[in-house]
Amino acid sequence: MASADSAVPEGESLSMTYHVNDMVRTITQGSRTATYTLDVNVGRFRSWIDSRAGGVTKTNHYSTDNDSPAWTDEGDGTYSRTLIGIAGVVGSISGPDGAITWLISNQRGDFVAGIAAGTAGITYTSEYTEYGLPRNPDDAGSRRYGWFGAAQRAGDTPGGLVLMGVRVYAPGNGRFLQVDPIYGGSANSYDYANQDPINQSDASGCAPYRCYIPSWAWRGYVAWADLMTVYLYTSPWYPTELNWLGYVLADYNPVFVLHSMQVQYRIRERVRVKCTVTARYGTGRFQVYSVQMAYAEWQDRYRARYRIRFTTIVTAWTYGFWLTYKISNIRYGRSGYYYT
Repeated sequence: MASADSAVPEGESLSMTYHVNDMVRTITQGSRTATYTLDVNVGRFRSWIDSRAGGVTKTNHYSTDNDSPAWTDEGDGTYSRTLIGIAGVVGSISGPDGAITWLISNQRGDFVAGIAAGTAGITYTSEYTEYGLPRNPDDAGSRRYGWFGAAQRAGDTPGGLVLMGVRVYAPGNGRFLQVDPIYGGSANSYDYANQDPINQSDASGCAPYRCYIPSWAWRGYVAWADLMTVYLYTSPWYPTELNWLGYVLADYNPVFVLHSMQVQYRIRERVRVKCTVTARYGTGRFQVYSVQMAYAEWQDRYRARYRIRFTTIVTAWTYGFWLTYKISNIRYGRSGYYYT
């Protein structure tokens, strides 16, 4: 890959190798090489070796099933971990002395400033374009968490490439380097968030579908979005066994007499997205976990005809409502986090 497409355009060209699941194995630019080892959960990295850091093995440790490490063994007797507050990541601790740096993030989740604990002012500032290119060239390939730092997307790689979940992202051209694992997940197989980084994001490398989340939503709020509904079978109308009910109710209904009832059955397949707010950063600013699911539903629909008491006039069929029963063969598909 040409260096102009990376965050270090004045450097040498880059080369990559990949694991069998298409996640990156090595990134090389000039004399610097980083080698990544997969975790047991193959959608994230367990450890890596960066030749610029002296060849020590840095190891991620996870407390959940997502790909954001709880803490990292830096391989030289020190460690680093993030501090989580009500609004998400609010700081970092580096060892062995436990030095704390408080982190300030913008609406997208980029870390734009840091304050060393015990100091009176801002220790450093940083800024990134919408596509993740650092405006300060010294941050490229050296600062681990900057662009999408709140989601812990690592950028301390050769060429300043960003490890965006299951794919590697090149901020110089706004493209991923691997094919989107979700067919039709974006405008093409390599572009970032439909090339609309202001209104969309893809921190997982396989951007999930989105739901409408109201600005007042709270942590734990759940929203749904329908992607597709296909009717697989619709039956004719059949007489229902509830016709006897009409004659019973006629004894108590002073106006209407149930004449007859029918029922119709249908099976439909639905593809829906369930979105759960996992973190709230302020009004309209959320971290959302999205999961796509497909399943079949069985539905019953009833209709009736009736007449007014003391007349022989029978009304037209009056449609009722659907009773829906979800079948248990739910298939889970594309899932991941996104930010609003």
